Amino acid sequence: KIDGSNINNSINSMLNDNNELVSGNMITERIQVISNLDFCKSLNIGYIDYLKIDTEGYDLEVIKGASALLAEQAIGFIEAEVSMNPGNTFHVSLEEVKNYMEQHNYFLFGLYEHVLEWKTAAPVLRRSNAFFISSHLVKEYTN
Repeated sequence: KIDGSNINNSINSMLNDNNELVSGNMITERIQVISNLDFCKSLNIGYIDYLKIDTEGYDLEVIKGASALLAEQAIGFIEAEVSMNPGNTFHVSLEEVKNYMEQHNYFLFGLYEHVLEWKTAAPVLRRSNAFFISSHLVKEYTN
């Protein structure tokens, strides 16, 4: 089972009132979820060159868990899976992630691994991986 008692656990929305996963017959396991910051502190990690996030719609929540690391420019590059159209409500939108990242002085570097809208067969992008670079690295490479 997933520990739903941690208010910082964004997976809480997957649980019903009985602390059970909402989707069908699954084997569940209780896990502890910690923030990026707490993980880095526990292992004395002062800098992350590249952080890849693919948490099926919770990417922005993971990024927010690293806000102190972002404020310190302690992550060089961050890659997150994002929605590319309003019909894809499963993933967080590119605009939301981009706005949050820019508030922390991280800038869009590129878009990779494009996937078309397979649910409706519409000729539009469903999701992509957005790659962000820290302003610290931008300055380092432009000086």
